[in-house]
Order: sequence, then structure tokens, then C-alpha cells
Amino acid sequence: MRSGMPFVKLSDNILCENKSIQALLKNLDDKTPVFNQLENLYKSYNDKIEEYIFKYLKEISETYANFNSFIHEVSLLKESVALDKRADRITLMTLHSSKGLEFKNVFIVGLEDGILHYYKAVSSDEIEE
Repeated sequence: MRSGMPFVKLSDNILCENKSIQALLKNLDDKTPVFNQLENLYKSYNDKIEEYIFKYLKEISETYANFNSFIHEVSLLKESVALDKRADRITLMTLHSSKGLEFKNVFIVGLEDGILHYYKAVSSDEIEE
């Protein structure tokens, strides 16, 4: 954070590969609603798990009230999916990782003429996006 601007560095790693997420998931049980358990565990994990990830897990827990469904969904998530699109941060990622995430603005740094494959299109009608 040299410029003083907050940023988020995301990867395509599976979310549950994170040791803190694994520990959190091991503390959950199928006796009480997952959302309530996450609320109770927040203070224990707020310094180990990013707030936006914790918030995303709570949102999922409302959708998947069943414990097994929740665990199954989390096991498939990538870290980049948990990004809050309204976050007040800059997200650093590759061009391919940003596809489909529907950001309001995307800045491509260091892009020079001829790097992307669209240069083969002769007319603007041949460019898909």
C-alpha cells in the first residue's frame, strides 16, 4: 500500500484451503443455524479472516440454512467470488480473473497496441465486446 490507497489482492485459491477458514468450519455444527454460529464466532476470527469474506459466509449461510448444503457450497468457492463489489478498495487481478465479475470500472495498466487478440478484427462489427 505504497500510495496510501487500500487494495485487495485476490487469488483463484479455493476459499476453504485457508487455514483460518478451515478452523472456522470445524467449529460449526449441524445443531443450530449456521448464521447464528457465524455471528457468535465472529469475534474469535475477525483478526484471522478478512471482514468481506466473513460477511460473504454469513450471506451464504442465510441462503443455505442446512449445514451440509452450506459446507458443500463453501467447499466450491474461490476467494475472488467473495469480493464485495461495493468495497472501497482497488482489486488487483489478472484480466482473465476479472471477466464476468461485472465491475463498474476496470483499468488495464501497461496495455500496448497488439497485446490483446482483438487486434485481428478489421472492422468494429467483428469485435464482440
